[in-house]
Amino acid sequence: MRTNDRPGKYNQFYFDQISNGVNASKGMNIYYDNIYVDNSFHRVYVSESATYNSANKRLIQVPTMWDDNRIEVDLNTGGASVDSLYVYVVDSNGNANENGARICQSNCPEAQGPSAPPDAPSLSVE
Repeated sequence: MRTNDRPGKYNQFYFDQISNGVNASKGMNIYYDNIYVDNSFHRVYVSESATYNSANKRLIQVPTMWDDNRIEVDLNTGGASVDSLYVYVVDSNGNANENGARICQSNCPEAQGPSAPPDAPSLSVE
C-alpha cells in the first residue's frame, strides 16, 4: 500500500534470513506466491476459526479501501467455502476482534457484530 508518507516504489525485498542479498541459498528453490507489503499494523484476516486466538491459519486480505467507517477487500478465500469463514480486523495497535464476524451468503443466522477493539472501524460484510 502506498501512502502520502511513502509514495515511492520499493526497490528491494528480503524475506528470510538467507536472502540478505547474498546468494548463500544456492541449490535451494524458494517460491513466493502473492506478496503483500504494508507498513502499518492495520490488517484484515479471514479464517475458518470462530475466535482469533484459535485461528492458526489466517489468510490476509488486501484492502482496496480503508477509512474510519468502512473497509473493502477483494475477498480471497484460499479455497475455503465462503460460508465457513470469519473476518478479523486488526487495529493500529495490533488489537483484533476476539470473536470473528461470520461471513454468510445464504441461510444466515441473525447478524451479530464482532467484539471489535474500541478504535477499530465498524464491520459489515456485503
